[in-house]
Amino acid sequence: MAAKIISLIRLLTNPDDAILNGEDRQRSKASAPRMARLEPTWMYLRRLYDLPVLSVAGTLSITSLIFLISFSTLAAEVNQNKVQQKNNLENFALSICLEEGFPDGEINSEAFSAVGAYVELGAYPVEAYEEVSELAKKFLEKKYISKNGESKLTVMKCIDLSQSSELSAIKDKYTRHI
Repeated sequence: MAAKIISLIRLLTNPDDAILNGEDRQRSKASAPRMARLEPTWMYLRRLYDLPVLSVAGTLSITSLIFLISFSTLAAEVNQNKVQQKNNLENFALSICLEEGFPDGEINSEAFSAVGAYVELGAYPVEAYEEVSELAKKFLEKKYISKNGESKLTVMKCIDLSQSSELSAIKDKYTRHI
């Protein structure tokens, strides 16, 4: 059984037996009786042999195909990680703003915990977090006026910070570091 698997792998990965062009196609038909000796449980692997295969510079490239698939998957994962890191920095900004905006009470405690969690999850350099913290202080210093004039609108300032172009600029500036 192991010998049959090894011979099948050799057959699938050997450029001399692969389907690359018309001449090789004739050669593969001549080797078809070898494939008939496979046990029925391995018949699905025979279909792999009959599939058209990518060729690069005249050589069999099953390995190249696998590489391309894995590379595109890896690129998608890297991109997804960058998006997640940008979201984490945005959430850090919101948390640090709430923590500084509400110096006492339960909101401060919860926001402080969230700040620590987002720093631990983050991949940005320390400078990015410092810049975001300074930006949060600037947003909290802004004068927002409520209709009744009694509220500081701290939560509104923090939400505006998390959606601001200034924060986007910081995220873009440090994205190459992650």
